[in-house]
Amino acid sequence: MTSTLEQAVRAALAGNRPKDALARLENEVLLRRSLEPELLDLLPEEERHASPLLRKAKGEALFRRGDLLGARAELAAAVGGLARRTLREPLLSALSLLALVHIRTGQLQEAAPIVRFLHDEWEQGEEPVCGDPACALAAGIGLVAGPGAERDALHYYRRAAAVYDRDGEPERAAYALFAAMATHALTPTDEAWTALRLALAQRKAAGLIAAAHLHYADALRAYRRDEPEQARGMADACRPEGLPCPHNWLARLLRLQLVTTPDALEAAEAECGAIEREAGGEAEVRFELALARSQLASLRGDEAAAREHLAQARVIAELAPPPEAEARLARARRRLERTAPPAAQPAAVQEQEQALREAAAAAWPDSPAASSRAPDEAEKWRIGVFGELTIARGAHAVRDMQWKRSKTRELLLYLLLQPGRAARREQAVEALFPEGEPGKSDTRFYVAAHQLKRVLRDYLGVETGIVIRGGAAKLDDGWLGETDVERYRAQMQAADRLWPADPQAAAACYEQATRMYGAVAPELPAAEWLDREREQLLDRQCEALRRIGEAAEAGGDAARAESCHRERIRLQPLQEAGYQALLRCFLAQGRRAEAEALYVQLEKRLLAELGVAPLPETQALLRR
Repeated sequence: MTSTLEQAVRAALAGNRPKDALARLENEVLLRRSLEPELLDLLPEEERHASPLLRKAKGEALFRRGDLLGARAELAAAVGGLARRTLREPLLSALSLLALVHIRTGQLQEAAPIVRFLHDEWEQGEEPVCGDPACALAAGIGLVAGPGAERDALHYYRRAAAVYDRDGEPERAAYALFAAMATHALTPTDEAWTALRLALAQRKAAGLIAAAHLHYADALRAYRRDEPEQARGMADACRPEGLPCPHNWLARLLRLQLVTTPDALEAAEAECGAIEREAGGEAEVRFELALARSQLASLRGDEAAAREHLAQARVIAELAPPPEAEARLARARRRLERTAPPAAQPAAVQEQEQALREAAAAAWPDSPAASSRAPDEAEKWRIGVFGELTIARGAHAVRDMQWKRSKTRELLLYLLLQPGRAARREQAVEALFPEGEPGKSDTRFYVAAHQLKRVLRDYLGVETGIVIRGGAAKLDDGWLGETDVERYRAQMQAADRLWPADPQAAAACYEQATRMYGAVAPELPAAEWLDREREQLLDRQCEALRRIGEAAEAGGDAARAESCHRERIRLQPLQEAGYQALLRCFLAQGRRAEAEALYVQLEKRLLAELGVAPLPETQALLRR
């Protein structure tokens, strides 16, 4: 059913009054009403992107749906715009959500300064403008107060609920209380737990939350208190689809960790794969996924695999520690000790310790196939995107495919580069046919999808290569293995998580990733969406080279550092950061003549191509 708000927005747009539609939606945001992405996407993109309030609203909506990468992009853009407009409440709310995104994806280095800022703001003693900062502080208090901050986290969740209630936002208050119970199910005293549960039960009776919230919190509490039978009964009563992200996935994983019969293994392992594909970069989900796979491997009698998955969980806990990580790991270790021969224990410990430094990429997968590949993985087709579009299986490469239409091949590439290899139909139509009329563009999209399905069938023998269902298009995972871009992104994210704790080990991971990089399908014509993807991957490559160079300099390897800086300049010849790094490298070695020659080269290039001089900070390097 179309809402009154949507009707008003559509009417304003139909009357060629986009400013009216934008003002109506911005007013909803200022009233702290949640908006769905589909409603926001009714606005022309340039109008929506010009409004930091609507970018914040879009980021919040994507955050609720578990699309953390999309949320991060929108919220980061919103923060800058809101700061310039001095809108304090929306700014603090956007910063809080951005901090939560970083925490949930394990980007603790990026989250820390935001959490510290929110902490300073909150502790000034002024009346809070909204409850969102308290939720962010509850999730990230360990970044400010260090280990053992669970009591402070509970305090902030309660404060968040109180502020939400004050502002007439009972649903948000209920979620804050639920998060307190779900996140810290083991640490509260019985008295504190009872008080929390009573408050949540009252919210459930008022219709503010579903019964699944109570069932999940109770099941989690029982499980973490080593009461598996009680936990199993409560988990069976819980309907995960009624829970917010990421608890919907965590509830499903809790059920898997309670599996005790071998005949349930096949379904449980398939469920692990489904959660892995859905959950994206959720750090805590990855942690629990590793623990669940360890439990299932042990039940299967494969103790080596069980220990390998436990080692993966330990790596994740080292890089992006979830709440109560040590207690959760200790429970998993006790389970293995009950099933493994005593002689196997020392080797297992050594394997786990080694994994902390050498297996970060395997332990922190970001693509469906990165951590535990299915037995038939070698039988899947592999698609290469870097360099040019290639399709192969084993030693057999498919060449000279007749795509009939250029948009058929472009649709394949577009889906390959989307999270989960899927996209909403409207999103794909807008990207592939930006200039077309809506009705005709829809038709062209379906023609391209139908042609792609035929090409995959005729050349690869794949009957259901692409599936269009529920308004979304998706490449079926059954025939398609890992792409080179997925491996690249997974390796980069593994290195990102390793960087704060061990830059040298992270640099080795970055090094492996940078060797995979190449121009993205250069044979395809330019397209706005493809240019964005190419630019993002290029920026990712240059950032990795920057970090490799930093680690090389710290380790005394000036030659390696110089090579990285030169490669950055080659890739982004008009970006001064690479030149600045190489200038510093030259000057640190006393190679002033080479530094001056490099500066002249930069100066001439900027003048010829952009008509500008080098930045003052670049000029200052030679005046030292």
